[in-house]
Amino acid sequence: MASGQVTVRSAAGVVPAAVERTYELRLADDGFFPATFHANPGDTVDLVFLLEAPRFISVPELGIAERVHKETLELSLREPGEYDIICLDCDDPFVAVISVGHEK
Repeated sequence: MASGQVTVRSAAGVVPAAVERTYELRLADDGFFPATFHANPGDTVDLVFLLEAPRFISVPELGIAERVHKETLELSLREPGEYDIICLDCDDPFVAVISVGHEK
């Protein structure tokens, strides 16, 4: 679950302040759960992997390729966009997405 969001007010309106968010990521038979995460530009996201077996994970937009099992990856998300989290050695190439700057 994400930590609370902090906002600051400026002359231009309400601007979300950068926060640290923590998300737990699991792998089920049909893909990652949850499959979508949200963050704001400037946020730091800690992805806590809770996998039954080690898997090779890639976040190509950030140049990350790591074997993870029960580790935490810290991602600094400076730019808006979609960041794919890909399981490269799963039977199917499962993908979760961090959507930055598109928070509801």
